[in-house]
Amino acid sequence: MDADKVALINATTGETMLKYSVDNAQDLNHVQLVDNDKTGYLSSRMTNSFIKLNMETGKTEWTLGGDEGDFTMVDINGESYDKGKSLFFGQHNAEYFGMQPATQAADKSEVHEILMFDNMYEKGTSSRMLIVEYNEDSMVATETWEFMTGSYTPVYGDNDRLPSGNLLGSFWFSDYDIIEEEERD
Repeated sequence: MDADKVALINATTGETMLKYSVDNAQDLNHVQLVDNDKTGYLSSRMTNSFIKLNMETGKTEWTLGGDEGDFTMVDINGESYDKGKSLFFGQHNAEYFGMQPATQAADKSEVHEILMFDNMYEKGTSSRMLIVEYNEDSMVATETWEFMTGSYTPVYGDNDRLPSGNLLGSFWFSDYDIIEEEERD
């Protein structure tokens, strides 16, 4: 399969039921279908973005992060960045976790969560486990939690929520983060 395409394949027959090229996507490394397979959430690793795709039409509903991003981004320290910026780089296993019971904006609009492993690809700094909340009404995405691993992981990694609410991370590091290590010394 091409790195910018997504397909729905019948697991029993192997028949390709749908196949779409996704605009501004490269290295789709995690695809998640919800709403009875009507909506797809795609992690586009090489564009540093997370995409919501209408699986019935093949049209991108929005892009979060990356050069083509539709959301204002707010980092973990509260600094705001215009659309077209990303705060995560080369992410792995970005997963839609939906609206959480405790996450609702002051105006009662829905706030949804994405959990991911932010590889910080080609940034030369600590990779991290990351939670991003977003609001489709205001088109604002906010980093709400991070765990810096203290190592650089250019590929692979995961950040999953356990039934207890705790998070489980896994990764394969390439090098220690020198900045983090010096601070520990």
